[in-house]
Amino acid sequence: MRSSTCLSLLAALSLVFVASGVEAQLVVTDALPGLGGDPRHEATDPHWGLGTRVEANLVTEGLRLHADLASARRRHLAMLRRYANAMQFPVNADVPGRATVLVDEAGRLDAVASLLARDGERALLDTIAAQDVHVRVPEVVGGPWLAWMLRSGFTQEELSRMQVPTAHVPSTLPARERRRAIDDEKRRVRAVLLALAFELERGSEAALTLATARALASELGTPGAMPGPAAPPARPEAVAWLAPTAVWR
Repeated sequence: MRSSTCLSLLAALSLVFVASGVEAQLVVTDALPGLGGDPRHEATDPHWGLGTRVEANLVTEGLRLHADLASARRRHLAMLRRYANAMQFPVNADVPGRATVLVDEAGRLDAVASLLARDGERALLDTIAAQDVHVRVPEVVGGPWLAWMLRSGFTQEELSRMQVPTAHVPSTLPARERRRAIDDEKRRVRAVLLALAFELERGSEAALTLATARALASELGTPGAMPGPAAPPARPEAVAWLAPTAVWR
């Protein structure tokens, strides 16, 4: 096991323990050979064996999650770069200023929607888009979309940054002017996403620590122990999404 992976996992487990209120006596290093722990404690402490078994189970699960998330992150980073270079970005045709667009009228997907669809979640994506094509990642607080985020290899904050808001390009513009505006936005979004991909690759170790902690907390049934990013102010047009009847939450 690489030392960096051990340290990342230990940090993730520590985050979950502290946030969940687990007693400090559950020291995860007892379950990792060479990183601490002394089996002789078992002779003097009847609870040592039980504690170590609990820790070992958590470490084993944490290692599995960390490996799975690291693999997903590498795969999704490659997808993100291909997506950026293809420059098939959605067009914001209806919201003044800048806005995120999950799927536009021509079926073009934003970066997060593209990853979701390529992971075989097109039906989920269509359900989300049918309710609100301008939904933002930080607004997601539960349900199958959040479950996908937790196994994507990215943190919710990182996925939020992939949703690059695009400038309003109304369909009423003259054709040539509209084409120029769309092309300008394509070049800008491509540059933003490629720079982001580079940054995300460099920050993988810290991000995987947090992603592993959140995924582990979710599997342990204590997702509130590792909350995601604060939701942005609600948009008036998002009322339907905020309602309890939103089936994809």
